[in-house]
Amino acid sequence: MKKLALALLVSTALVVPGAAMAATVNVSVALQNYGGGGTYLAVYVVDASGNYKQTLWVAGSRSRYWGHLRGWARGISGTNDRIDGLTGPSLGGGRTLNVSANIADSMLDAGYYVVVDSAIEGWGEYPYDAAASLSNGGTGSGKGFVKSVTVQY
Repeated sequence: MKKLALALLVSTALVVPGAAMAATVNVSVALQNYGGGGTYLAVYVVDASGNYKQTLWVAGSRSRYWGHLRGWARGISGTNDRIDGLTGPSLGGGRTLNVSANIADSMLDAGYYVVVDSAIEGWGEYPYDAAASLSNGGTGSGKGFVKSVTVQY
């Protein structure tokens, strides 16, 4: 009986880490070609109901302006998520942001979305500017500063 319990314990230890696997997902965010200042962007994952799940990247390193990325700021405010290492400079018009992130396999092709919020000081804010299904080849068009968002893995 002890050998059976030990065998079950060992086999469970080998299977459980596989359940928490993560895939590398590449997200490409293309901006409209405009002549304004740098665009602040928040790239994050939501579930089918629009509930915040994970930050992938924040473009724009001055945290005092992050509140203008309203959809993301509202989602992250109720969490203890740390975004250290997930930030970079803002982007100019016509540029493309490419982000690689680890996302749990359970979120892929399961009704989750990659969402992009955008804002430019003095030009406006676009919460939920663009969204794409968290599936291989998922795409979406923007309604503000974002031209398009594409998901690949």
